[in-house]
Amino acid sequence: MEIDHTNPDPPFVKKAVDVYFPPEATNDFPVAMQVSKKHGIIYLVTKYGFIHLYDLESGACVYMNRISGETIFVTAEHEATNGIIGVNKKGQVLSVNVDEQTIIPYILTTLNNTELAFKLASRANLPGADDLYVKQYQQLFQSGQFGEAAKVAANSPRVRLSSLSENTLRLLAFTVNFQGILRTVAVIESFKQAPAPPGGLSPILQYFGILLEKGELNHLESLELARPVLQQGRKQLLEKWLKDNKARPVQLYLNCRLICCAAYMQRRTRRHCTPA
Repeated sequence: MEIDHTNPDPPFVKKAVDVYFPPEATNDFPVAMQVSKKHGIIYLVTKYGFIHLYDLESGACVYMNRISGETIFVTAEHEATNGIIGVNKKGQVLSVNVDEQTIIPYILTTLNNTELAFKLASRANLPGADDLYVKQYQQLFQSGQFGEAAKVAANSPRVRLSSLSENTLRLLAFTVNFQGILRTVAVIESFKQAPAPPGGLSPILQYFGILLEKGELNHLESLELARPVLQQGRKQLLEKWLKDNKARPVQLYLNCRLICCAAYMQRRTRRHCTPA
């Protein structure tokens, strides 16, 4: 039963999923269950010490393995790892959690479930699905589905400086994109140039509207949105967004550029100073 449904979000649909038990554990049954709020992953523990990981939204099985030869009699959410912690009959403390760096590639290659990888990466802001986001965004945009393309861009995973290539760092020094890999200058310019439907909102306003519903604009987006708003003399609207933390002052935008430039220069310095 869903107790916190809010419109216009679609209601949660109940799923009926069979739990697989291996031949050597046909009499097994679940004894505990915990849910990772961040990942939307269900951790199900059985009497014979097996653990099953299910996607909360789709009910798809993500992983299953035996973690204990003894019954795990108590479990709890492990907030530090967004996983599960338990104790078995021998007093052993067991902890299981998702490896955020490898879970999406695992789902793509081992489970061959592109839809699950895409949704989990978006939900938990996980790396590994960047190419999927770019490809889907391009397909939607080129087919004129600007609203759907805007949703993909708005929900794209965040940039992680530690995993970026030198070329990407160089690009970020000018685009500043810490919230999503598709929340860039190029995407904004594409929406600005896209044709507006007759009697409807322009694609760029659709895009900014979705971003404002999702949360906070980054510095570049704040600057781009501030221009037309101020041109229309609606200064109070911009002040409201700033007060509600929906937009950011432009000065912070410049600070972010300096951070990106510093990271890029530091990497180049290390490369040139490394002994042969």
